[in-house]
Amino acid sequence: MAALALLTGARAEAQGQALGEARFCLIDAETPPRPAPDDPRCEPVRLPDRWSRTRPRAGGVGWYRLEAPPLDVPPGGRAAVWLPRLNMNAEVWVNGRWVGTGGGFERPVAQNWNRPLLFPFPAELLREGGPIDVRLFAYRGDWGGLDPIHVGPHAALAPAHASRHALQIDVARFASAVALLLTLLFFALFLAADRRPLYGYAALAALFYFVHSLAAHLREIVVPYVFGRWLIHATFDAFAVCMIFGFHRLFAIRAPRLERVLLAYLACGATATALAGPDRFLDVALVFHALAGLLPLYAVARLLGRYRQLPRTPRRVILASTLATLLVSAHALAIQAGLLPQSAPRLLHLLAPVLFLAFGTILLSDFLRAYREARALNRELDARVQEKEAELAQSYEALRRLQDQRVLAAERERLMREMHDGLGGRLVSALSLASRGEAPGALSSALREALFEMRVVIDSLDPENDDLVAALATLRGRLQPALQAEGLRVRWAVEDLPRAPELGPSQLLHVLRVVQEAVTNVIKHADASEIRFETGTGDAPDGREAVFVRVADDGAGFGERAGGGHGVANMERRAEELGGQLAIESDADGTRVTLWIPLDVPRSSLAPDEAATREGRGGDDAPPRP
Repeated sequence: MAALALLTGARAEAQGQALGEARFCLIDAETPPRPAPDDPRCEPVRLPDRWSRTRPRAGGVGWYRLEAPPLDVPPGGRAAVWLPRLNMNAEVWVNGRWVGTGGGFERPVAQNWNRPLLFPFPAELLREGGPIDVRLFAYRGDWGGLDPIHVGPHAALAPAHASRHALQIDVARFASAVALLLTLLFFALFLAADRRPLYGYAALAALFYFVHSLAAHLREIVVPYVFGRWLIHATFDAFAVCMIFGFHRLFAIRAPRLERVLLAYLACGATATALAGPDRFLDVALVFHALAGLLPLYAVARLLGRYRQLPRTPRRVILASTLATLLVSAHALAIQAGLLPQSAPRLLHLLAPVLFLAFGTILLSDFLRAYREARALNRELDARVQEKEAELAQSYEALRRLQDQRVLAAERERLMREMHDGLGGRLVSALSLASRGEAPGALSSALREALFEMRVVIDSLDPENDDLVAALATLRGRLQPALQAEGLRVRWAVEDLPRAPELGPSQLLHVLRVVQEAVTNVIKHADASEIRFETGTGDAPDGREAVFVRVADDGAGFGERAGGGHGVANMERRAEELGGQLAIESDADGTRVTLWIPLDVPRSSLAPDEAATREGRGGDDAPPRP
């Protein structure tokens, strides 16, 4: 960038005639004045003319008159006057004719301290040579002044002006746009990353630089000049401090004492420049800017101690940004020391984008490194998950096989118990009758009862057989002939019932066994003339909502006649396995045996073998239960 500045300046001098001798008059006039040769307000000057040196307390409007040589331009051609650097605003007359202005002269005056001005005009105005008058406005205490102006063919000066304008104005605009975008980006990252201080300070630094950079390319300002000048200088120091704060967070450097000192430095600098008058403002501001200029050296010194510890990309970025900082700073110092012409472009406004680029590159490098680590970790986690899934699948398969074994064992045990208690007993009775040579009718009756028991057990194997009312109706059709043979009238008061949960075929078998036992007791012990079958819903003795199945008779009552048998105990055991209750009421009007089956019976209340059977019928998609 410094080399580009040198080439730009050399090109401008080579393409036009530089005019450096002038007569200056500190006269506030709107048109070129005509002072007397001995007017004390006028003096000869040599450009570049710096008001801070030649007239430090002056401010306002002044006039420069320069004598231009004849121009060798073809007839009808165009010439131009080029002002590569001035402060703050100017307009030009050629041979007494106005040819252009840099903007308004009413306060706040147009800002052209960083803007080159090119004013084309007809070449006939200087074909024989003549005076060029430049009206210049400068604020008191500011760096007012004028560099050598160039006059020549417009085609010869336009490229140099375009190069200087691109370097000083267009690049500054681009830098402001980048700073604004980075402000929004870092602020969004600050909000998205749980308000991480690193992104917060980066957003503040970009915002302060954005405000500071506006002065380099804005021509018209909307705030008073005094406030705008203070704001531009204050935001430069704030930008430098926020960059150091972000630098500390980026490289995990703890320096709370230094950060408190820097905050105090900012407060003192802002206060001192606000209280300084126009004659002392720049001197005070430059003192604080010099202190801010030491901060990059501090950052470099802190990094040297851990340079080898940094990853390769951050090391290269730090090296490149440090080299750029040194080159730009050396270029600015060379201009101030006179080693480069004052017309050389200022490049300090390019330094911040370089630093932001370095900062963003380091953040991107860290992000990519964290992203690669996260992907590697995700792959490792995926492998672990797949391994655990395989282990769980093996465990599930083992549990499923165990569950199937439990279901088969429970079902086998139930069938053996039912066949022993029902079908086995009937077959033994039939065998006994046959061995004693009893009448065929008795043997036939015993075999029918055995067949009935076999059908009941077979029905319990049907997984779709879970309708209590239908099961009772089937039982009625098989019991009614035997009841009528005993001379009992059958009263049927069975109504539709809500479906009870967990009431499958094997549970229905428990219900039928309870009903069979109650009917057997009526036949054997009640001496009754009528038997009633009832169903319905209501509250069980424990208060739960339930359905009930009741067998009642009009016999002599239960009394003590069966207290020592196993029938009641068997009925109570079956009721418990159903998760229900058995209630027996007996008085002079007869006996009522009621089986209550809760509608909300929990699975845990079922007998282990029944629960296992139900689980085994849950299908292949049902989760295993240990």
